Amino acid sequence: MTDWPYDQAWAEEFLAAEKVAVALPKTGKDAEALAAYTNLAKNMAMSERVKADLLEKASLCAQRFKDYDKAMQLAKRFQWSRFRCTVRCS
Repeated sequence: MTDWPYDQAWAEEFLAAEKVAVALPKTGKDAEALAAYTNLAKNMAMSERVKADLLEKASLCAQRFKDYDKAMQLAKRFQWSRFRCTVRCS
């Protein structure tokens, strides 16, 4: 089992970095947002679920500036099917 990376300092650092990444596409800076999302996913300790969310956002940025090869490369790095929940109804 890996060490649990989440504490208040982690949350503050993550949220600040994510806030920057989220703001970039709003000003037409999708390439910069892609870099911000991928750097965040690469450089901070986090669960695979959180990492997949960041890589999906990076992939969407690549699509917006028509770098479809990069978008596909990023999309292949996460598999949402791994995070599906199954619910049994009675």
